[in-house]
Amino acid sequence: MRIILTLAVRCIACILLSLTLSTCSFLFPHPPHSISAKRHYPADAYVLSLARTQLLLAKEMPNSAVAADLAVLETYTAKKKHRNPAYQPVVIIEYGSGNTGKIQKTAAPISLTDTTSEFPALLEIIDKLPSAPYTLRNIRSAVATIAPAKPLTFSISDAEQTKKTIDDQMRMLLQKSVPLVAIEDVRVQIRLTDFFMHHRMRDAAYLSLENAKQSLAAIESSQNNQETIKTLSSQLEKLESELHSTLPYGFDF
Repeated sequence: MRIILTLAVRCIACILLSLTLSTCSFLFPHPPHSISAKRHYPADAYVLSLARTQLLLAKEMPNSAVAADLAVLETYTAKKKHRNPAYQPVVIIEYGSGNTGKIQKTAAPISLTDTTSEFPALLEIIDKLPSAPYTLRNIRSAVATIAPAKPLTFSISDAEQTKKTIDDQMRMLLQKSVPLVAIEDVRVQIRLTDFFMHHRMRDAAYLSLENAKQSLAAIESSQNNQETIKTLSSQLEKLESELHSTLPYGFDF
């Protein structure tokens, strides 16, 4: 009889404890940061959030406008394994705006395994470039080394410090970027030329075309990969002819 009473008391205690925990969970839900910290973001998400935040804050947007991207950056750098270097292919955009002519840079993540001419992240970053007229200076491919020295933390109320941190992180990313090997750069620049031509971005298309031609010239004298070089050369000639026909200089688009 005593055993049965003991078991009954334990069961009632378990039920009461379960109800108490459920009530606490309802009254005190997890804060947003503890929820986001459980998510996993790859390196390309880090680069995209960094560039998007950089460009929006440059337009003097409030921190609240980039809260989701700041959460991504905090989460990515908080993960211990992400403190080891990650290597992410990127397109680095160099442009000048305003009267100073100062060259500014940003980056967009790309994929080297995708052989199509689709660059959704790049399209989004270009869309967020300055509203005022700007001049594209260069569009180059590279591999960025992402190695945050410590977890990032941001204050929604301190826009100035947030902008400084973001600019520092982008500067570090660009400094730790190395150009793709020439043959890979030709492939990427061909895809970029086709992409820019499709979106009728004439200046960008001609920049990418010229970069592709320069990288191809650097490897044409090589005795290796002659068949691949011949194929790329043929693709480039066809693309150049199409570009001159579709977006010739001398007309506004």
